[in-house]
Amino acid sequence: MSKNISDSTETRDDGTQTKAPMKWTEKHDVLLCKQILCEEPHKYKKSSVNRGKAWSTIADTLNYSQDLTFKVTQRSVRDRFRLIQKKYKSRNDKGTTDLDDLIEEITEKGRAAVDNRKKSETDRPKAEEAKKRESQSTKRLHEEGDDWKNNERKKPDHSKLVQLLKQLQEQLQVILVILKQQQG
Repeated sequence: MSKNISDSTETRDDGTQTKAPMKWTEKHDVLLCKQILCEEPHKYKKSSVNRGKAWSTIADTLNYSQDLTFKVTQRSVRDRFRLIQKKYKSRNDKGTTDLDDLIEEITEKGRAAVDNRKKSETDRPKAEEAKKRESQSTKRLHEEGDDWKNNERKKPDHSKLVQLLKQLQEQLQVILVILKQQQG
């Protein structure tokens, strides 16, 4: 096979031409990781449509990059990130290169997203139980005939309070009369 450098194609022995695979460099990996941090595909559930769209957006953005030449697909960027992440985890001497820092940050965000999804899954039964109790209490109110949405609010009955105040006023007048008699 011979390689034609001008258009990145390879000529096979049988005369057909195929596209040469892209050569990943550390600069490509750094740019890939930066895009992953921007799009955050890990915040979506695995195999979900939104996660696939995020990886596709990353691939499209890299393909239109002005800095480096990319020929990638959704699958190729996803596979490449898994590979560099696996290499990073297996290394004993985790240096402080830009790539190492980016991979570490992506990994941490991925773990946090998984933890948030697990937490929301454990909170879901509690929320459903609260919703069920609320609907039962609303149903009970309707069954009792207290249609709180349509009825006007009833005014409280103050007759007992008025009666008590009248009794207190009468007792106060009696006390005043007694005090005047004692002074006079």
